[in-house]
Amino acid sequence: MKSPSKHPTIQSDRALLFFPRSVDAEWDEGWSQPIGGEDSVLVSNVTQSSAAYWSSMVEEFDAIYTGEKRSRLSVFLDHWLRKDIYDRISETVQVIQAMGDNQTVLDVGTGTGRLCLPLGERGHRTVGIDFSRSMLEKAKDLTRKAGIAHLCDFVGGDIVQAIPNELKQYRHFDVITILGVLDYISDPLPLLRKLLLFRPRKIIASFPRRGTLRCYLRQLRYKVQGLDCPLYFYNPKQLSTYGDQLQCRHTNRKTMGQLHFCVFEF
Repeated sequence: MKSPSKHPTIQSDRALLFFPRSVDAEWDEGWSQPIGGEDSVLVSNVTQSSAAYWSSMVEEFDAIYTGEKRSRLSVFLDHWLRKDIYDRISETVQVIQAMGDNQTVLDVGTGTGRLCLPLGERGHRTVGIDFSRSMLEKAKDLTRKAGIAHLCDFVGGDIVQAIPNELKQYRHFDVITILGVLDYISDPLPLLRKLLLFRPRKIIASFPRRGTLRCYLRQLRYKVQGLDCPLYFYNPKQLSTYGDQLQCRHTNRKTMGQLHFCVFEF
């Protein structure tokens, strides 16, 4: 039997449906600090220039998970080259399930909500944020069809530039997930530090590994397509440094195909 939710249900306020508000001067002051960093201008250019691309790729992107409207060759290549993309979702669900019932999750770069679906089906509440409105419309449609729209909320905005006000009102998340996002951010630390204001117990993140086959194939594909979107890759030493600088209680890193899968615990 599921334990009762630790968050009250208040139908008149969408944010309060997930979490109660609280007065916290230190928390409010934290939002006034810029995300910034010396690469903030570069990051801003990357995210803004990529938004139109991702919005034009909604169905093709989602087909990676469904296999619909794709050739047999494409499906084969997806399962060969992108197996870790599926694995990171199942691993994330397992980590959150082990934390107990009714977890509250912020999914950064939610896309079409493919992580929100299995979490909602297991009774966890999720808020997904993405800068592509088209992706979010697809995510809302999928959660409605799955019958879990009451457990999923979606916020539009570029979280790298600034935490949207609509997101701040949620105040706290048990878990923050960042899957397939840090590929496009030159310095993830300012964002990760800012997300700590939500006081998560865990941050679950994937980082593309430096020097892999997919690393070079992605760089080639982006160059051929003329995308103004630099890609960033990581090594284990960098991830260990991030854990130290975030003052994690424990950092669990595992190699997952061509990705690093990290769980930062606080």
